[in-house]
Amino acid sequence: MRRQAAALADWPGFGDRLAGLDKDVLLVVGQEDTVTPPDQSLALAGAIPGSWLVRFRNAGHWLMFQYPQSLARVVEAFLEGHQ
Repeated sequence: MRRQAAALADWPGFGDRLAGLDKDVLLVVGQEDTVTPPDQSLALAGAIPGSWLVRFRNAGHWLMFQYPQSLARVVEAFLEGHQ
């Protein structure tokens, strides 16, 4: 885990290319995520035009196991709205 964290810290990222995305984007984050902090998702949503950001209360990094039905409804709504 330390090596992974170090690799992420050294990675320059791709933030300068986000505004050019021409696909619909759904961002999902747990408000209690300690692996991918929710503030990062908010910054991504601000950088990607027209993106959807859905934040799950009381959910961590594994929110798909914590709230599978709710996540499925969000994904379904996103896909139905973008066909």
